[in-house]
Amino acid sequence: MNTSLSDPIVSIIIVNWNVADLLDRCLASLFGNATDVSWEAVIVDNNSSGTSFQEVRNKYVGDSRLIWIANNENIGNLAVSQAWPLCRGRYLLELGPDVSILPSAVSRMTEFLDGHPEAGAVTARLLNPDGTPQNYYFKPWNLAMCFLTTGLGKTIDQKMFGGRKADKYFGRHVDSRKITEVDQPATVCFLAKREAMGPEGPLDERFPFYFEDADICKRIRGRGFKIFLLPSAEVIHNQGASYNQRDGAWRDREFRRGAVLYFRKYYPGKVVFLKILFLIASSAKFISTSFSLARKAQ
Repeated sequence: MNTSLSDPIVSIIIVNWNVADLLDRCLASLFGNATDVSWEAVIVDNNSSGTSFQEVRNKYVGDSRLIWIANNENIGNLAVSQAWPLCRGRYLLELGPDVSILPSAVSRMTEFLDGHPEAGAVTARLLNPDGTPQNYYFKPWNLAMCFLTTGLGKTIDQKMFGGRKADKYFGRHVDSRKITEVDQPATVCFLAKREAMGPEGPLDERFPFYFEDADICKRIRGRGFKIFLLPSAEVIHNQGASYNQRDGAWRDREFRRGAVLYFRKYYPGKVVFLKILFLIASSAKFISTSFSLARKAQ
């Protein structure tokens, strides 16, 4: 899409599901704390229950910066593809509805991209509601990381390595107070250049629930751009507000499905090893659970 001088600098995509109270807070933070940059927002609701989303929509009715879409089913991150053709800005900001923007965060991110041609995207410093940092700056996904997400992998890491492997791969020791090049941040507050994302835009539709962030980051870096953490841009993130409403079995199933699709796209020769890894972890979990139940029955 070509942009004109009258277009906003930043287009924002927000996908909501059953967190209308946080969405309302998110929008209020944009109106209050992003006054120093021109922006528009496309808000997509994935069939939230009740009337709370409509109530938030009614609250902001008439503001030309907001475009609203209401789906009749939960299509996950595919909602990003719905919103993308409506975006006119030079930059795209993927923003979680559970994020509250702090003053000047958006303008600082745009200024950083303006001043750094090597940067394809930038992420804000994520803070918990109590102000402590959230370190969500992963290494590129590999077999070891997938194993560390399983119960067996976590146990082995703790007993043999004191948790150091997870710390390394999942960026737990990244100093978020410094400008840092990162491989794969969360896309809950993720500003990207159009040219860095490539023809697919912000979403490869093979990843509706998991690994969409891993995919866009890998594509951006694959096109020769870098991704940075910018500590002067801060946001409050109520982590997992939507996904935690799903049961654990659904999350495990969709995570593993996303992992297989991701490896099939980038590492097709390793897909069989990934499936074996997950099978071993599932078998170990089944044996452990069965043993515990047997002991309780004695």
